[in-house]
Amino acid sequence: MTGLSEVQGDSGRNPPLLTTLLGMLRLQHWIKGLFILLPLPFAIAAGGSVDPSNLFLGVLGFSFLSSGVYIFNDIQDRRRDRIHPDKRHRAVASGRVSPKLALIWGSLVTLLGMAFLAVPGVLLPYSPEPWLLGLTYLLGNAIYSFWARSVAWVDVLFLASFFLIRLTLGCSLALVSASDMLLVTGFLLALTLSLGKRFSELSRGLTQDYRPSLAGYPETSLIWTLGISIMACWFTYLWYCYHSELLSDFMGWTSSAVVGLGLLLYFHEMVYTKSGRDPVEVVLKSTWPRWLVPL
Repeated sequence: MTGLSEVQGDSGRNPPLLTTLLGMLRLQHWIKGLFILLPLPFAIAAGGSVDPSNLFLGVLGFSFLSSGVYIFNDIQDRRRDRIHPDKRHRAVASGRVSPKLALIWGSLVTLLGMAFLAVPGVLLPYSPEPWLLGLTYLLGNAIYSFWARSVAWVDVLFLASFFLIRLTLGCSLALVSASDMLLVTGFLLALTLSLGKRFSELSRGLTQDYRPSLAGYPETSLIWTLGISIMACWFTYLWYCYHSELLSDFMGWTSSAVVGLGLLLYFHEMVYTKSGRDPVEVVLKSTWPRWLVPL
């Protein structure tokens, strides 16, 4: 009845249940929706028109969908999360919310997200593509949760593909076709973030007891792969700047310097500083993204 089970939280006083349920949405992770917005500047510069209401519904729907996935993962990972220094405080892992209540809450949030993506008129003319992308995201996460996340290198490819779905959704909402180079660059950027996430987990001393795939990531190989991914991402962006009519002038080329600096700072924080932050924490808590991302 109270939604409490298994283990009690670390403190005697727990926040109100509604506050706990809202916290399970991980609203700070909605910043990943920036990948949905990546195609918009190029679409607008190319003369395309973007319907704000369609864009809002699409971003909001996918954000709720992502929150639903987080809740289901919290249920499945509750025992592993209890050995993580931070994640052990999560609602299900700490026992503040029972798996049954979390399952109900996750189902409602997921259905809400799919409803926003399926509302007639999300695209003009209406297209089922946002709803189908949402469904693909759910199916991909199911495969990831039950198999791929335990396999080294395969897990980061899945994580990168989830960001690629966001990028494709942004193109769909803007009624533009994604260029091959935009998809390749977006995938490489997402792969860079995913590799950085794994390196941050190793930096924090986490082992295969927390995530089985970590046993398959030698630190040296991971550093080299992360560096190659960063260089490839910057190269494909330079290639896009060279071939795109939108970025072929001087001002377009200057953006490549900002992109390159951001990738280098990310590599420095992950590998040399070893802050142990995951990519979301880097964007929200580090100083340099606050001025570099807007640029």
